[in-house]
Amino acid sequence: MDIKELFTKYYFRILAIITLPIVLYSYLKIIFFNDIYTFFGSAILADGFGGFPANIDIAWETRPIGNRLIFYTLYKVCSGWYGNDIAFRIATKLAVAVLILIVSWYFAVQLHKYLTTVNKSAISLITVLSLLTLHLILLLETEFFAATLAFLAIALLLSNNKYANIISGIVMVFIILLKIITIIFIPMIIIAWLLISQEFNKSKLYLGIIGIIGATAAFAVMCVVWFKHFIPDTLLMILLHNRASEPILTRVFQLLTYSIGMWWFIPVLIIGVTSGVIIFYDLFKSNNIKYASLFILMWLCTPIAVIIQAEWTTVYHYTGLVIPSVISILLFLYTHYRTKQEFIFTGIIIIIMCTFIMTCSVWTNTNEHYWDYKLTDAILMETQFKLSDQPSMLYLDVGISSYFIGVPDACRETYPLIIVRGYTSGLENEPSYQSAKSCLLKYKGDYFIYDGSIKDPEIATKINNEYIKVYNGSYNGINYPASNLYQRKGVV
Repeated sequence: MDIKELFTKYYFRILAIITLPIVLYSYLKIIFFNDIYTFFGSAILADGFGGFPANIDIAWETRPIGNRLIFYTLYKVCSGWYGNDIAFRIATKLAVAVLILIVSWYFAVQLHKYLTTVNKSAISLITVLSLLTLHLILLLETEFFAATLAFLAIALLLSNNKYANIISGIVMVFIILLKIITIIFIPMIIIAWLLISQEFNKSKLYLGIIGIIGATAAFAVMCVVWFKHFIPDTLLMILLHNRASEPILTRVFQLLTYSIGMWWFIPVLIIGVTSGVIIFYDLFKSNNIKYASLFILMWLCTPIAVIIQAEWTTVYHYTGLVIPSVISILLFLYTHYRTKQEFIFTGIIIIIMCTFIMTCSVWTNTNEHYWDYKLTDAILMETQFKLSDQPSMLYLDVGISSYFIGVPDACRETYPLIIVRGYTSGLENEPSYQSAKSCLLKYKGDYFIYDGSIKDPEIATKINNEYIKVYNGSYNGINYPASNLYQRKGVV
Protein backbone atom coordinates (compact mmCIF):
# COMPACT_ATOMS: atom_id res chain seq x y z
CA MET A 1 0.00 0.00 0.00
CA ASP A 2 1.56 3.30 -1.12
CA ILE A 3 1.40 6.66 0.67
CA LYS A 4 -1.63 7.83 -1.35
CA GLU A 5 -3.64 4.73 -0.44
CA LEU A 6 -2.63 5.04 3.20
CA PHE A 7 -3.67 8.70 3.23
CA THR A 8 -7.02 7.86 1.61
CA LYS A 9 -7.70 5.06 4.07
CA TYR A 10 -6.75 6.92 7.23
CA TYR A 11 -7.63 10.51 6.24
CA PHE A 12 -10.68 10.81 8.51
CA ARG A 13 -8.97 9.05 11.40
CA ILE A 14 -6.12 11.54 11.12
CA LEU A 15 -8.64 14.39 11.12
CA ALA A 16 -10.30 12.92 14.21
CA ILE A 17 -6.97 12.61 16.03
CA ILE A 18 -6.16 16.25 15.22
CA THR A 19 -9.55 17.87 15.82
CA LEU A 20 -11.24 15.91 18.61
CA PRO A 21 -8.72 16.84 21.33
CA ILE A 22 -9.09 20.53 20.40
CA VAL A 23 -12.87 20.37 20.33
CA LEU A 24 -13.16 18.28 23.49
CA TYR A 25 -10.78 20.56 25.39
CA SER A 26 -12.76 23.63 24.39
CA TYR A 27 -16.10 21.92 25.05
CA LEU A 28 -15.00 20.92 28.55
CA LYS A 29 -13.75 24.42 29.36
CA ILE A 30 -17.00 26.16 28.40
CA ILE A 31 -19.09 27.18 31.42
CA PHE A 32 -22.64 26.03 32.04
CA PHE A 33 -25.34 28.36 30.81
CA ASN A 34 -27.73 29.50 33.57
CA ASP A 35 -30.47 26.99 32.65
CA ILE A 36 -28.05 24.10 33.20
CA TYR A 37 -27.38 25.16 36.78
CA THR A 38 -31.15 25.37 37.28
CA PHE A 39 -31.62 21.85 35.88
CA PHE A 40 -28.90 20.43 38.11
CA GLY A 41 -30.28 22.40 41.07
CA SER A 42 -33.63 20.71 40.53
CA ALA A 43 -31.90 17.31 40.30
CA ILE A 44 -30.03 17.91 43.57
CA LEU A 45 -33.23 18.93 45.34
CA ALA A 46 -35.08 15.94 43.85
CA ASP A 47 -32.43 13.73 45.40
CA GLY A 48 -33.26 15.31 48.74
CA PHE A 49 -36.90 14.24 48.38
CA GLY A 50 -35.79 10.61 47.84
CA GLY A 51 -37.97 7.85 46.42
CA PHE A 52 -36.86 7.68 42.78
CA PRO A 53 -38.49 8.05 40.27
CA ALA A 54 -41.34 9.95 41.97
CA ASN A 55 -38.84 12.45 43.40
CA ILE A 56 -38.05 13.96 39.99
CA ASP A 57 -41.75 14.71 39.65
CA ILE A 58 -42.00 16.19 43.16
CA ALA A 59 -39.10 18.60 42.54
CA TRP A 60 -40.81 21.05 40.20
CA GLU A 61 -39.07 22.25 37.06
CA THR A 62 -40.26 24.05 33.92
CA ARG A 63 -39.14 21.11 31.75
CA PRO A 64 -41.08 17.81 31.73
CA ILE A 65 -39.98 14.42 33.02
CA GLY A 66 -37.57 13.52 30.19
CA ASN A 67 -35.32 16.51 30.80
CA ARG A 68 -35.46 16.05 34.57
CA LEU A 69 -34.53 12.38 34.20
CA ILE A 70 -31.45 13.22 32.09
CA PHE A 71 -30.10 15.72 34.60
CA TYR A 72 -30.97 13.58 37.60
CA THR A 73 -29.06 10.69 36.01
CA LEU A 74 -26.09 12.93 35.21
CA TYR A 75 -26.09 14.22 38.77
CA LYS A 76 -26.20 10.74 40.29
CA VAL A 77 -23.47 9.43 38.00
CA CYS A 78 -21.20 12.42 38.73
CA SER A 79 -22.30 13.20 42.31
CA GLY A 80 -18.84 12.28 43.59
CA TRP A 81 -17.56 15.52 42.05
CA TYR A 82 -20.41 17.71 43.29
CA GLY A 83 -19.06 20.45 45.54
CA ASN A 84 -16.22 21.25 43.16
CA ASP A 85 -17.89 23.25 40.41
CA ILE A 86 -15.13 22.80 37.82
CA ALA A 87 -14.71 19.06 38.46
CA PHE A 88 -18.47 18.47 38.40
CA ARG A 89 -18.82 20.43 35.16
CA ILE A 90 -16.05 18.42 33.49
CA ALA A 91 -17.39 15.08 34.77
CA THR A 92 -20.94 15.71 33.53
CA LYS A 93 -19.73 17.01 30.18
CA LEU A 94 -17.48 13.99 29.72
CA ALA A 95 -20.47 11.73 30.36
CA VAL A 96 -22.45 13.62 27.70
CA ALA A 97 -19.48 13.49 25.29
CA VAL A 98 -19.34 9.70 25.63
CA LEU A 99 -23.06 9.54 24.81
CA ILE A 100 -22.52 11.71 21.71
CA LEU A 101 -19.61 9.58 20.51
CA ILE A 102 -21.65 6.37 20.86
CA VAL A 103 -24.74 7.83 19.16
CA SER A 104 -22.68 9.36 16.34
CA TRP A 105 -20.89 6.10 15.58
CA TYR A 106 -24.11 4.10 15.59
CA PHE A 107 -25.66 6.78 13.36
CA ALA A 108 -22.69 6.47 10.97
CA VAL A 109 -22.89 2.66 10.84
CA GLN A 110 -26.58 2.69 9.94
CA LEU A 111 -26.32 5.54 7.40
CA HIS A 112 -23.40 3.94 5.65
CA LYS A 113 -25.69 1.07 4.62
CA TYR A 114 -27.57 3.57 2.44
CA LEU A 115 -24.99 6.29 1.73
CA THR A 116 -22.41 3.66 0.80
CA THR A 117 -19.83 5.98 -0.73
CA VAL A 118 -19.64 8.25 2.31
CA ASN A 119 -16.96 7.15 4.76
CA LYS A 120 -18.33 5.98 8.13
CA SER A 121 -15.64 7.90 9.95
CA ALA A 122 -16.63 11.05 8.04
CA ILE A 123 -20.30 10.64 9.02
CA SER A 124 -19.39 10.06 12.65
CA LEU A 125 -16.90 12.92 12.83
CA ILE A 126 -19.25 15.44 11.20
CA THR A 127 -22.05 14.45 13.60
CA VAL A 128 -19.83 14.63 16.70
CA LEU A 129 -18.39 18.01 15.77
CA SER A 130 -21.80 19.41 14.83
CA LEU A 131 -22.99 18.81 18.40
CA LEU A 132 -19.83 19.56 20.36
CA THR A 133 -19.10 22.84 18.56
CA LEU A 134 -22.42 24.46 19.44
CA HIS A 135 -22.24 27.74 21.32
CA LEU A 136 -22.28 27.60 25.13
CA ILE A 137 -25.86 28.95 25.15
CA LEU A 138 -26.99 25.79 23.32
CA LEU A 139 -24.82 23.14 24.96
CA LEU A 140 -26.67 20.75 27.29
CA GLU A 141 -29.94 22.62 26.81
CA THR A 142 -33.10 20.55 26.34
CA GLU A 143 -32.99 20.96 22.56
CA PHE A 144 -29.37 19.82 22.56
CA PHE A 145 -30.39 16.45 23.98
CA ALA A 146 -33.38 16.33 21.64
CA ALA A 147 -31.01 16.74 18.66
CA THR A 148 -28.64 14.06 20.00
CA LEU A 149 -31.49 11.61 20.51
CA ALA A 150 -32.92 12.52 17.09
CA PHE A 151 -29.74 11.18 15.44
CA LEU A 152 -30.19 8.00 17.47
CA ALA A 153 -33.85 7.66 16.42
CA ILE A 154 -32.95 8.13 12.73
CA ALA A 155 -30.30 5.41 13.00
CA LEU A 156 -32.71 3.05 14.77
CA LEU A 157 -35.30 3.55 12.01
CA LEU A 158 -32.68 2.86 9.33
CA SER A 159 -31.64 -0.37 11.04
CA ASN A 160 -32.84 -3.69 9.63
CA ASN A 161 -33.37 -4.99 13.16
CA LYS A 162 -37.07 -4.95 14.11
CA TYR A 163 -36.29 -4.39 17.77
CA ALA A 164 -34.23 -1.32 16.85
CA ASN A 165 -37.22 -0.02 14.86
CA ILE A 166 -39.44 -0.44 17.92
CA ILE A 167 -36.89 1.30 20.14
CA SER A 168 -36.89 4.23 17.70
CA GLY A 169 -40.52 4.85 18.66
CA ILE A 170 -39.62 4.72 22.36
CA VAL A 171 -36.83 7.27 21.77
CA MET A 172 -39.27 9.55 19.94
CA VAL A 173 -41.67 9.51 22.88
CA PHE A 174 -38.78 10.35 25.22
CA ILE A 175 -37.85 13.29 22.95
CA ILE A 176 -41.39 14.64 23.32
CA LEU A 177 -41.11 14.28 27.10
CA LEU A 178 -38.05 16.53 27.10
CA LYS A 179 -40.06 19.70 26.52
CA ILE A 180 -43.35 18.98 24.66
CA ILE A 181 -42.43 21.45 21.86
CA THR A 182 -39.61 19.05 21.01
CA ILE A 183 -42.35 17.04 19.31
CA ILE A 184 -41.21 19.07 16.29
CA PHE A 185 -38.15 16.78 16.13
CA ILE A 186 -40.37 13.82 15.24
CA PRO A 187 -41.24 14.95 11.68
CA MET A 188 -37.55 15.80 11.19
CA ILE A 189 -36.64 12.23 12.19
CA ILE A 190 -39.22 10.70 9.83
CA ILE A 191 -38.23 12.96 6.92
CA ALA A 192 -34.51 12.34 7.42
CA TRP A 193 -35.21 8.59 7.43
CA LEU A 194 -37.15 8.89 4.14
CA LEU A 195 -34.54 11.09 2.46
CA ILE A 196 -31.68 8.76 3.38
CA SER A 197 -33.41 5.43 2.67
CA GLN A 198 -35.24 6.76 -0.41
CA GLU A 199 -38.12 4.42 0.38
CA PHE A 200 -41.27 4.30 2.46
CA ASN A 201 -40.79 1.08 4.41
CA LYS A 202 -44.19 0.47 6.00
CA SER A 203 -43.00 -2.36 8.23
CA LYS A 204 -40.31 -0.17 9.85
CA LEU A 205 -42.79 2.65 10.32
CA TYR A 206 -45.35 0.31 11.87
CA LEU A 207 -42.72 -1.07 14.24
CA GLY A 208 -41.80 2.50 15.20
CA ILE A 209 -45.49 3.24 15.85
CA ILE A 210 -45.68 0.13 18.05
CA GLY A 211 -42.78 1.58 20.06
CA ILE A 212 -44.57 4.93 20.32
CA ILE A 213 -47.83 3.33 21.47
CA GLY A 214 -46.05 1.07 23.96
CA ALA A 215 -43.96 3.90 25.42
CA THR A 216 -46.99 6.19 25.64
CA ALA A 217 -49.02 3.54 27.44
CA ALA A 218 -46.15 2.82 29.84
CA PHE A 219 -45.76 6.54 30.58
CA ALA A 220 -49.49 6.88 31.20
CA VAL A 221 -49.18 4.20 33.90
CA MET A 222 -46.16 6.03 35.34
CA CYS A 223 -48.23 9.23 35.55
CA VAL A 224 -50.75 7.38 37.71
CA VAL A 225 -48.14 5.70 39.92
CA TRP A 226 -45.20 8.16 40.10
CA PHE A 227 -45.56 11.28 37.96
CA LYS A 228 -48.82 12.65 39.33
CA HIS A 229 -47.84 16.29 38.75
CA PHE A 230 -46.91 15.82 35.08
CA ILE A 231 -50.24 16.75 33.48
CA PRO A 232 -51.11 19.74 35.73
CA ASP A 233 -47.51 21.02 35.53
CA THR A 234 -47.53 20.76 31.74
CA LEU A 235 -50.87 22.53 31.39
CA LEU A 236 -49.70 25.29 33.72
CA MET A 237 -46.46 25.81 31.80
CA ILE A 238 -48.45 26.17 28.57
CA LEU A 239 -50.46 28.93 30.24
CA LEU A 240 -47.36 30.61 31.69
CA HIS A 241 -45.65 30.67 28.30
CA ASN A 242 -48.72 31.61 26.28
CA ARG A 243 -47.95 34.35 23.75
CA ALA A 244 -51.05 34.01 21.64
CA SER A 245 -51.38 37.79 21.41
CA GLU A 246 -48.38 37.98 19.08
CA PRO A 247 -49.66 38.31 15.45
CA ILE A 248 -48.37 35.60 13.10
CA LEU A 249 -46.77 38.13 10.72
CA THR A 250 -44.91 39.69 13.65
CA ARG A 251 -43.64 36.25 14.65
CA VAL A 252 -42.42 35.49 11.13
CA PHE A 253 -40.71 38.90 10.83
CA GLN A 254 -38.98 38.49 14.19
CA LEU A 255 -37.90 34.97 13.24
CA LEU A 256 -36.31 36.16 10.00
CA THR A 257 -34.60 39.04 11.82
CA TYR A 258 -33.02 36.94 14.57
CA SER A 259 -32.29 33.77 12.58
CA ILE A 260 -29.70 35.63 10.46
CA GLY A 261 -27.25 35.44 13.35
CA MET A 262 -27.71 31.74 14.08
CA TRP A 263 -24.58 30.81 12.11
CA TRP A 264 -22.53 32.12 15.05
CA PHE A 265 -24.20 29.73 17.49
CA ILE A 266 -24.49 26.71 15.16
CA PRO A 267 -21.26 26.50 13.10
CA VAL A 268 -22.38 23.51 11.01
CA LEU A 269 -25.27 25.64 9.75
CA ILE A 270 -22.95 27.49 7.33
CA ILE A 271 -22.06 24.36 5.37
CA GLY A 272 -25.47 22.82 6.03
CA VAL A 273 -27.39 25.62 4.32
CA THR A 274 -24.95 25.64 1.38
CA SER A 275 -25.31 21.89 0.95
CA GLY A 276 -29.07 22.15 1.42
CA VAL A 277 -29.46 24.64 -1.41
CA ILE A 278 -27.56 22.30 -3.75
CA ILE A 279 -29.58 19.23 -2.70
CA PHE A 280 -32.88 21.07 -3.11
CA TYR A 281 -31.82 22.30 -6.56
CA ASP A 282 -30.88 18.74 -7.57
CA LEU A 283 -34.22 17.34 -6.36
CA PHE A 284 -36.20 20.11 -8.03
CA LYS A 285 -34.23 19.87 -11.27
CA SER A 286 -34.82 16.11 -11.43
CA ASN A 287 -38.56 16.78 -10.95
CA ASN A 288 -38.54 14.88 -7.66
CA ILE A 289 -41.13 17.20 -6.16
CA LYS A 290 -42.15 14.83 -3.36
CA TYR A 291 -38.66 14.58 -1.86
CA ALA A 292 -37.94 18.25 -2.57
CA SER A 293 -41.04 19.17 -0.54
CA LEU A 294 -40.03 16.84 2.27
CA PHE A 295 -36.53 18.31 2.25
CA ILE A 296 -37.86 21.87 2.63
CA LEU A 297 -40.25 20.74 5.38
CA MET A 298 -37.33 19.20 7.30
CA TRP A 299 -35.64 22.61 7.26
CA LEU A 300 -38.85 24.41 8.25
CA CYS A 301 -39.61 22.29 11.33
CA THR A 302 -37.38 24.29 13.68
CA PRO A 303 -38.56 27.73 12.46
CA ILE A 304 -42.16 26.54 12.89
CA ALA A 305 -41.39 25.59 16.52
CA VAL A 306 -39.80 29.01 17.13
CA ILE A 307 -42.86 30.76 15.68
CA ILE A 308 -45.24 28.66 17.79
CA GLN A 309 -43.35 29.56 20.97
CA ALA A 310 -42.72 33.18 19.89
CA GLU A 311 -39.23 32.72 21.38
CA TRP A 312 -37.09 34.00 18.51
CA THR A 313 -34.54 35.70 20.76
CA THR A 314 -33.82 32.53 22.77
CA VAL A 315 -31.15 30.99 20.58
CA TYR A 316 -31.24 27.42 21.93
CA HIS A 317 -34.67 27.03 20.32
CA TYR A 318 -32.83 26.98 16.97
CA THR A 319 -30.73 23.93 17.93
CA GLY A 320 -32.93 21.67 15.79
CA LEU A 321 -31.28 23.18 12.69
CA VAL A 322 -28.37 20.83 13.40
CA ILE A 323 -30.47 17.91 12.07
CA PRO A 324 -31.17 19.22 8.52
CA SER A 325 -27.64 20.67 8.38
CA VAL A 326 -25.97 17.30 8.98
CA ILE A 327 -28.41 15.42 6.73
CA SER A 328 -27.85 17.96 3.92
CA ILE A 329 -24.07 17.66 4.19
CA LEU A 330 -24.18 13.86 4.11
CA LEU A 331 -26.62 13.79 1.17
CA PHE A 332 -24.35 16.22 -0.68
CA LEU A 333 -21.32 14.03 -0.06
CA TYR A 334 -23.27 11.03 -1.36
CA THR A 335 -24.86 12.56 -4.44
CA HIS A 336 -21.78 14.53 -5.48
CA TYR A 337 -19.24 11.93 -4.48
CA ARG A 338 -15.64 12.33 -5.52
CA THR A 339 -12.82 11.28 -3.25
CA LYS A 340 -10.96 14.58 -3.52
CA GLN A 341 -14.16 16.56 -3.09
CA GLU A 342 -15.11 14.58 0.00
CA PHE A 343 -11.69 15.22 1.54
CA ILE A 344 -11.71 18.94 0.76
CA PHE A 345 -15.33 19.47 1.75
CA THR A 346 -14.99 17.60 5.03
CA GLY A 347 -11.77 19.45 5.81
CA ILE A 348 -13.51 22.81 5.30
CA ILE A 349 -16.36 21.76 7.60
CA ILE A 350 -13.95 20.78 10.34
CA ILE A 351 -11.86 23.95 10.04
CA ILE A 352 -15.00 26.11 10.35
CA MET A 353 -16.33 24.19 13.34
CA CYS A 354 -12.98 24.11 15.12
CA THR A 355 -12.60 27.85 14.57
CA PHE A 356 -15.98 28.54 16.11
CA ILE A 357 -15.55 26.22 19.07
CA MET A 358 -12.42 28.16 19.99
CA THR A 359 -14.50 31.36 20.16
CA CYS A 360 -16.42 29.70 23.00
CA SER A 361 -13.40 28.13 24.63
CA VAL A 362 -10.98 29.22 27.32
CA TRP A 363 -8.86 31.18 24.84
CA THR A 364 -11.52 33.77 24.12
CA ASN A 365 -14.20 32.90 26.69
CA THR A 366 -14.75 36.12 28.64
CA ASN A 367 -17.51 34.34 30.60
CA GLU A 368 -15.24 31.71 32.14
CA HIS A 369 -15.85 33.14 35.64
CA TYR A 370 -19.41 34.28 34.91
CA TRP A 371 -21.00 32.50 37.87
CA ASP A 372 -18.17 32.87 40.40
CA TYR A 373 -20.17 35.45 42.33
CA LYS A 374 -22.91 32.88 42.95
CA LEU A 375 -20.36 30.41 44.27
CA THR A 376 -18.80 33.10 46.47
CA ASP A 377 -22.20 34.04 47.86
CA ALA A 378 -22.98 30.40 48.67
CA ILE A 379 -19.64 29.95 50.47
CA LEU A 380 -20.06 33.15 52.50
CA MET A 381 -23.65 32.32 53.42
CA GLU A 382 -22.58 28.87 54.58
CA THR A 383 -19.65 30.29 56.56
CA GLN A 384 -21.74 32.91 58.33
CA PHE A 385 -25.06 31.09 58.81
CA LYS A 386 -24.24 27.35 58.60
CA LEU A 387 -26.96 26.73 56.02
CA SER A 388 -25.88 23.11 55.61
CA ASP A 389 -27.22 22.47 59.14
CA GLN A 390 -30.73 23.35 57.97
CA PRO A 391 -33.00 20.36 57.26
CA SER A 392 -34.51 22.37 54.40
CA MET A 393 -34.94 25.93 53.20
CA LEU A 394 -36.86 27.94 50.63
CA TYR A 395 -35.54 29.13 47.26
CA LEU A 396 -37.32 32.18 45.90
CA ASP A 397 -34.97 33.21 43.12
CA VAL A 398 -34.24 32.06 39.55
CA GLY A 399 -33.19 28.59 40.71
CA ILE A 400 -29.42 28.82 40.34
CA SER A 401 -28.80 29.20 44.07
CA SER A 402 -30.20 25.74 44.76
CA TYR A 403 -27.27 24.25 42.80
CA PHE A 404 -24.60 26.17 44.71
CA ILE A 405 -26.16 25.83 48.18
CA GLY A 406 -27.58 22.30 47.85
CA VAL A 407 -29.78 22.34 50.99
CA PRO A 408 -33.05 20.40 50.44
CA ASP A 409 -36.05 22.48 49.42
CA ALA A 410 -39.00 23.05 51.74
CA CYS A 411 -41.45 23.25 48.81
CA ARG A 412 -41.52 21.50 45.44
CA GLU A 413 -41.15 24.77 43.49
CA THR A 414 -37.38 25.25 43.42
CA TYR A 415 -37.93 28.73 42.06
CA PRO A 416 -41.21 30.67 42.05
CA LEU A 417 -41.96 31.01 38.34
CA ILE A 418 -45.51 29.83 39.08
CA ILE A 419 -45.93 32.62 41.66
CA VAL A 420 -44.06 35.36 39.79
CA ARG A 421 -45.46 34.83 36.29
CA GLY A 422 -48.74 33.30 37.44
CA TYR A 423 -49.69 36.38 39.45
CA THR A 424 -48.91 38.83 36.68
CA SER A 425 -50.72 36.59 34.15
CA GLY A 426 -53.92 36.35 36.16
CA LEU A 427 -53.47 32.68 37.02
CA GLU A 428 -53.65 33.04 40.79
CA ASN A 429 -56.79 30.87 40.98
CA GLU A 430 -55.10 27.92 39.25
CA PRO A 431 -54.69 24.86 41.56
CA SER A 432 -50.90 24.74 40.96
CA TYR A 433 -50.59 28.42 41.89
CA GLN A 434 -52.64 27.94 45.03
CA SER A 435 -50.62 24.87 46.01
CA ALA A 436 -47.31 26.72 45.60
CA LYS A 437 -48.63 29.77 47.44
CA SER A 438 -49.95 27.64 50.31
CA CYS A 439 -46.52 26.04 50.81
CA LEU A 440 -44.81 29.43 50.84
CA LEU A 441 -47.28 30.87 53.35
CA LYS A 442 -46.87 27.86 55.66
CA TYR A 443 -43.07 27.97 55.58
CA LYS A 444 -41.59 28.39 59.09
CA GLY A 445 -37.93 27.70 58.37
CA ASP A 446 -35.06 29.83 59.61
CA TYR A 447 -33.76 30.94 56.20
CA PHE A 448 -34.71 31.42 52.58
CA ILE A 449 -33.17 32.82 49.41
CA TYR A 450 -35.10 35.65 47.77
CA ASP A 451 -34.51 38.04 44.86
CA GLY A 452 -37.49 40.36 45.39
CA SER A 453 -39.43 39.20 42.33
CA ILE A 454 -42.71 38.11 43.99
CA LYS A 455 -45.62 40.55 43.62
CA ASP A 456 -48.35 38.59 45.40
CA PRO A 457 -49.26 40.89 48.36
CA GLU A 458 -49.96 38.03 50.81
CA ILE A 459 -46.54 36.48 50.28
CA ALA A 460 -44.84 39.89 50.34
CA THR A 461 -46.58 40.67 53.65
CA LYS A 462 -45.42 37.37 55.15
CA ILE A 463 -41.83 38.10 54.14
CA ASN A 464 -41.90 41.62 55.59
CA ASN A 465 -43.57 40.58 58.83
CA GLU A 466 -41.65 37.40 59.61
CA TYR A 467 -38.19 37.76 58.06
CA ILE A 468 -35.33 40.18 57.79
CA LYS A 469 -32.58 40.36 55.19
CA VAL A 470 -29.23 39.31 56.67
CA TYR A 471 -27.07 38.91 53.57
CA ASN A 472 -26.94 41.02 50.44
CA GLY A 473 -26.31 38.81 47.44
CA SER A 474 -24.04 39.86 44.60
CA TYR A 475 -25.23 41.07 41.22
CA ASN A 476 -23.07 40.84 38.10
CA GLY A 477 -24.95 43.65 36.39
CA ILE A 478 -26.03 41.53 33.42
CA ASN A 479 -29.03 39.30 33.92
CA TYR A 480 -30.47 38.22 37.26
CA PRO A 481 -31.18 40.33 40.35
CA ALA A 482 -29.21 39.53 43.49
CA SER A 483 -30.26 36.50 45.54
CA ASN A 484 -30.38 37.70 49.14
CA LEU A 485 -30.57 35.62 52.31
CA TYR A 486 -33.46 36.23 54.71
CA GLN A 487 -33.59 35.04 58.32
CA ARG A 488 -36.63 34.53 60.52
CA LYS A 489 -36.95 37.33 63.07
CA GLY A 490 -35.85 36.22 66.51
CA VAL A 491 -33.49 33.50 65.24
CA VAL A 492 -30.06 33.83 66.84
